[in-house]
Amino acid sequence: MNRMESDPQRIKYAGQPTAQGVCEEVRYYLDRMEDLPIVDPQIAGDWENGREVPKGARIFSAMGYNVRGDLCVEVSLRWLDEEEKTYKDDFFLEDIIVKENDLGAAARISAAIIKVFNHDSHIYQPLPPIAAELEDANSTMTPAALLCNGAGIPGEAGYRMTVMTLGKYPAFPLEPYRTACRRAVDTADPEKVMFLIEQAQSHVPDLPVKFYGDIAVYAYDDYPHMARKIIDRCTPQQAAAVPARLLLQAVGYEDIEFACGLVKKGVRAGDLAECIIDSCYQNTLESLPSELLRLGMQVSPEDYGAMHSCLVYNFTEAAAILLERGMDFDACKRWAAEKGWEWPQNDTCTQIETMWAGMRTQSPGPTMQL
Repeated sequence: MNRMESDPQRIKYAGQPTAQGVCEEVRYYLDRMEDLPIVDPQIAGDWENGREVPKGARIFSAMGYNVRGDLCVEVSLRWLDEEEKTYKDDFFLEDIIVKENDLGAAARISAAIIKVFNHDSHIYQPLPPIAAELEDANSTMTPAALLCNGAGIPGEAGYRMTVMTLGKYPAFPLEPYRTACRRAVDTADPEKVMFLIEQAQSHVPDLPVKFYGDIAVYAYDDYPHMARKIIDRCTPQQAAAVPARLLLQAVGYEDIEFACGLVKKGVRAGDLAECIIDSCYQNTLESLPSELLRLGMQVSPEDYGAMHSCLVYNFTEAAAILLERGMDFDACKRWAAEKGWEWPQNDTCTQIETMWAGMRTQSPGPTMQL
């Protein structure tokens, strides 16, 4: 992950940048070029989910008209497939539509995109005004502002500013540091995110243990690969403090592998167990509740809403596990009655009723004192 040499001012990527990170960097610099119209480059679908740009890839940017007759800029990549020994081409960005059929603006956008891309090292370099600004950090900015500013700049320039700021200042308040982490996520740069995450303990006094989980939750919707990296690095204590919302998100996106991985890591269902079970039903993941429970998902014995959902949706095995873990079935009935909820009448309820009756019969009665 580390892309730093011994001198933190001489930073290089140890691996290839992600395609999303490159797109964010292109967008950042295009926004700051005064002679260009406002455009919003979007990454092509095949390059999502943390896919890295192939080593040695070349970028091609050309003007043309799409099938609707709109003037646009097309951006593609070409790289050598080492295994097949052939060159491959693929669209990298969605067509950038240029309003008012302005050929001059289209040409400037196309040239700017090529300029951002460094063909030799495949590192995306800042344009000269940005580079100068970073080399001469604004002394009027507070350390927290410098950190947030650097974290929000895509690519090598932002990473360098982030490293230099953390190297110069030893401590930061929690909220600015959290903001910096979120801005780093927004630049789609997993290396910068992980660097900030790893430095948090030594730079934020009294860092809450749930901090890592909060950043993973923030990252998961748009950059699930980052959330996975953060969770992989969590200690058992940090994993136990990850908000249950992340587990609910994973189930909602039908990301079964990640959901199971979260539970195995020690992430808890907390007060969202019922919602997680409901989401399993809504996404036709009938076997997932029992699998999560078998893998160790913790559900409070007093979480009767979780049991009620299992009964309603005919999740027999999951309901049985909850019963075996000590949930009081009679208390669950009383809870439902107090809420005015209809008690389900189905096979699962019948089986769990029978199981509960057997468990009560087997339990030893009171011992007579002589």
